[in-house]
Amino acid sequence: MTVIAARIYPGEIRFAADKQTTSGSRKQTRHQMNLGKLAAVNGMAVGGSGQASFSHWLLSFARNHAPLEATEVDVSQFMLEFTEWMRNKDGNFCNSNQFLIGYRSKLFLVYDNLCVHAVPEFAAIGSGADYAVAAMHLGHEPKVAAKVATELDIYCSGEIDE
Repeated sequence: MTVIAARIYPGEIRFAADKQTTSGSRKQTRHQMNLGKLAAVNGMAVGGSGQASFSHWLLSFARNHAPLEATEVDVSQFMLEFTEWMRNKDGNFCNSNQFLIGYRSKLFLVYDNLCVHAVPEFAAIGSGADYAVAAMHLGHEPKVAAKVATELDIYCSGEIDE
């Protein structure tokens, strides 16, 4: 479980995420595992919520693939190509993650069913998303929004990555 928050600012997109990692119903400590939920690859900023392996596979795919343009249609095509790539490796692959993708100064929310929406101002994903969205609605930056989620959502905790 997690929270990843992102907001568009003039000339940049800022992301923030909690550092909690869970395995089943067990929270992993910082001594056991520290999986980054945010990454930059091939001109994209990517935040993933859900199975860590799916996020890592998307980052691997993105090393030499990118959307043609920063549009909903092109990001959708990129995600469909990722799904086809994964199904060549695992015929049973079915995406269950949500992603926030920053690309060419635009922000996209990718739902687990691969539906893609351009985000006009801010968005959040993960179990703490509602708290983070409320904080950003009140004008807070993503780091503060993620911190609010760690204080209110039982599945978010730890330090905040930006």
